[in-house]
Amino acid sequence: MRYGFILKTALLAAVLSGGWGADDVRAQIGIDGMRLLGRNDSEFAHMMDFHMVGDIAYASVGLGSGLQAYDVSNPMSPTRVASTGLPAWRAYATGDTLFSFCHASGVQMYDISAPSPSLIGAHNPVDALISYEGGVRVGDVLYVAAHQDGMHLLDLASVSAPDWISSFQLENNACWNVVHHDGYLFIANGRFGLSVVDLDGLNEVATLGLPGLASDIELSDDGANAFIALASEGVASVHIGNPLAPALNAIAPTLGNAFTMGRVGNHLAVGSYPFAERYDVSDPLNPVRAGWDATKVYAMGADAGVTSGGDTVMVVADWRGMGVYAPGDDPQGDIEVFPTRLDFGNVATTKDTTMVVRNTGAGDLEVTSTQTPSGISVTPESFTLDPGEQQLVTVVASGGTATFSTIEFYSDDPDEPISRTQVYKNNTSFYQIGTPGFNFNLLGTDDQYHTLADQLGKVVFLEFGASW
Repeated sequence: MRYGFILKTALLAAVLSGGWGADDVRAQIGIDGMRLLGRNDSEFAHMMDFHMVGDIAYASVGLGSGLQAYDVSNPMSPTRVASTGLPAWRAYATGDTLFSFCHASGVQMYDISAPSPSLIGAHNPVDALISYEGGVRVGDVLYVAAHQDGMHLLDLASVSAPDWISSFQLENNACWNVVHHDGYLFIANGRFGLSVVDLDGLNEVATLGLPGLASDIELSDDGANAFIALASEGVASVHIGNPLAPALNAIAPTLGNAFTMGRVGNHLAVGSYPFAERYDVSDPLNPVRAGWDATKVYAMGADAGVTSGGDTVMVVADWRGMGVYAPGDDPQGDIEVFPTRLDFGNVATTKDTTMVVRNTGAGDLEVTSTQTPSGISVTPESFTLDPGEQQLVTVVASGGTATFSTIEFYSDDPDEPISRTQVYKNNTSFYQIGTPGFNFNLLGTDDQYHTLADQLGKVVFLEFGASW
């Protein structure tokens, strides 16, 4: 199966091109309704998802140490307290046991009775093509979403030595995550939508086709409704009071690609690449976006919880680090700059483009100065924005020298006093339009090797995907 990220162009294209006026931006963007409390950027790459247990937020990291623990008891200063394990995709905890799902490396079990997790068991499927994406424990059985191999069952009578029980297939297999309520499994089943399995007999008893890609699922406290992340299609609310006949309540569009989620009370936190979003799900028939924030890099995953200090927080994995948010507005100015990367390509004389600087906080924002590398200029260099307003900034690239640097906006935003945008010009490390492609050699679906040189004079279409 191939998984593609498709940005929500209706929002981003208008913002990045400057296609909206200030009044439109206030109506569409305005104050963001999510208050950044603190960040920790000690993990640079591939932070995928979070699972909160009390004051500890467990991060799944796709490269390097797969399981990391962050103490968020002081949300203003989240602290990493542990880093261990295999590269991971998703974490799920029940009681003092946490399960770290590691794709083709199976699942690892950790004792989390102490802040630093301790590995106590593991299970790796024999077939290296089977990918463990998520799971749920019911009694002494762990039901694992094994993606294209359906659901796997592991015996947890001894968590330190989990035994293989069996597997079962759905009508269509694309299992990303699973939850349990009242004798039924509810499975986020990729491009096929929702699948419902009766644990009495392990029968798939119902399906509900949904648009997009069902990649995560959360339940309401009473188990009557499920919330499903649908990538570019947003978040679905589904009534599951009758498991044999799940019914769509509504689909709430997201600003980005809804990837993973977490819920506490009526707050549904969504990592929606590249945004962190908060939805009010008090009325399952009408989930409403109540907050959002453009994260530092790519918001992949999110969870929500209440700390021992009584703070309702949302922890967001944004690929190169993590942020802790609270519901509500930043009382001061809050700077956001789009795009976060500019590539002018080859510049013979001059080229120009437009950036957008926004204030999504509840107070005034003063951009005091702008610093640019040689060959790049910005106009205007300083300005003040009222809450919810934006400023279009013209960026001009000139000269033939190579630039690989950043544009820095200095402001009185207390959370982000320096906002940086990467900028490139005449960068020989990037292929430009018209540059000859390198002569790769790849194995085709016909089991023959092909080189780009073989296709000289022909139109070549390349599709990049992944086996998972």
